[in-house]
Amino acid sequence: MRKLLRSTIFYIVLAVIVLLVAFQAFAGGTDRQKLSLSAFERKAAAGEVRAAELSDRDHVITGTLADNSKYKVTYADRDTANVLNQLRSAKNHPDVKVTQR
Repeated sequence: MRKLLRSTIFYIVLAVIVLLVAFQAFAGGTDRQKLSLSAFERKAAAGEVRAAELSDRDHVITGTLADNSKYKVTYADRDTANVLNQLRSAKNHPDVKVTQR
C-alpha cells in the first residue's frame, strides 16, 4: 500500500481528479442568456432592460432584464456610443455602467 501511495502514477491520477473536481466547481453552467445585438436593442426600446454593464474593451454588455433574467450581448468595436445612446433613450432608463476592463 505504501508503494502505491508513493508511486508517481497515484499522484498523477490524484492530481487529475482534483483538477476535474475544481473545473466542475468553477466552470458551472451559466444562467446568462445570450442575446443578439438586435434583440437587445428591441428589449431596450421596449423598456425590458433593467441594468447594463458595458465593457468597452471587450465589447460585451451584461446585465439583467425586467424579468430578473441575466443576459450577455456582444457588439462591434467602436459601437459603444451607439449602444449607450440607445440605453439612455430607453423608456425605463436602466442603470448603466461602463467599464474599461
